[in-house]
Amino acid sequence: MRKETLKCVITFDSTSQAMKMEKISKQNKFEGRLIPLPTIISAGCGLAFCTLVENTEKAEQLMSSNGIEHNKIYQLLI
Repeated sequence: MRKETLKCVITFDSTSQAMKMEKISKQNKFEGRLIPLPTIISAGCGLAFCTLVENTEKAEQLMSSNGIEHNKIYQLLI
């Protein structure tokens, strides 16, 4: 079984915003990926962006500078 680690999980109200985050993160070589929304979270879209917790501030800057609207940012053991 894989060891759980603390991750930054960003939720979105729409799938288009989640997909935009994935595209922008790849273009900027930012570490992270789309994951299915964890069951303990309720959000408007079934996808979330997951990255290392240390990258939370960088993720917020990336979203802000690219007009990506997110719902909430969580820190979860996954």
